[in-house]
Amino acid sequence: MKYSKVYNADRTLREEINHLLTHEPRSESEMFNENDHLSISVRYLDGKVVVIEVCGCVDYKENESNIPWTQGILYSKEGYELTVTEPRDEFFGEWNFVYDDNIYILNVI
Repeated sequence: MKYSKVYNADRTLREEINHLLTHEPRSESEMFNENDHLSISVRYLDGKVVVIEVCGCVDYKENESNIPWTQGILYSKEGYELTVTEPRDEFFGEWNFVYDDNIYILNVI
């Protein structure tokens, strides 16, 4: 079965995510680190949940990129991780997950 949803992020969230993913922090204190958390979640009709998250860097590295990355995770209705996407540098757009012959599509706009 194919499940499809659209998540319409509000303006504040879009601006915050766009800033995080496009502006290099000038110092460790400005960096979105591994303890910071920013995500959205969407539940599908069969109870599964897709979470799209911004993931922070572990350590600040001088003269290297310290911009966070994104990933998507499909969870069972009981909360178990079923599949994870490869790391990406975009948050908005289409995310696809395949599990047990089902396709879960989330379009984040």
